[in-house]
Amino acid sequence: MPKIAVKQISDSASFDSLVTQIAEAKQNIKGWQDHQKKLEEELISLFSDVDSVSDYEGSEAIESEKYRIKLVYKLTRSVDKEKADEILRGMGESPEHLFNVKYEYSSTLFRALDDEHRKAVLNSMTAKRAKTSVEITDKEQKNGKIDA
Repeated sequence: MPKIAVKQISDSASFDSLVTQIAEAKQNIKGWQDHQKKLEEELISLFSDVDSVSDYEGSEAIESEKYRIKLVYKLTRSVDKEKADEILRGMGESPEHLFNVKYEYSSTLFRALDDEHRKAVLNSMTAKRAKTSVEITDKEQKNGKIDA
């Protein structure tokens, strides 16, 4: 694994100004997203006919003279893998016939493999660069990290 490079900036004022603007923009975005979420929750609680604890899936339209909104209600489903495997295999079925099987990479599990198995798994994988993230740390604050 490559070491993290620490680069010293000669034009600290420009760098600090740009980083301050990024940090402020991230805070503003987070604040507006939180505000939007609260307003949407208020709209739903005041004008929706669907009970918040119901298992209804579908949509509902609400109109005024100026606006028409559509509320889409969804349920999140999860599967207890062990229980599903036991039930399906007991019926003589393979879980892959009913469920989408996801292969997700785990660096912890990968590191636990021996060299032979690691090489075999590497042959089934591809890797591409993900978006570079920016973490900002304020050296003058106690905990340092700026949430964004």
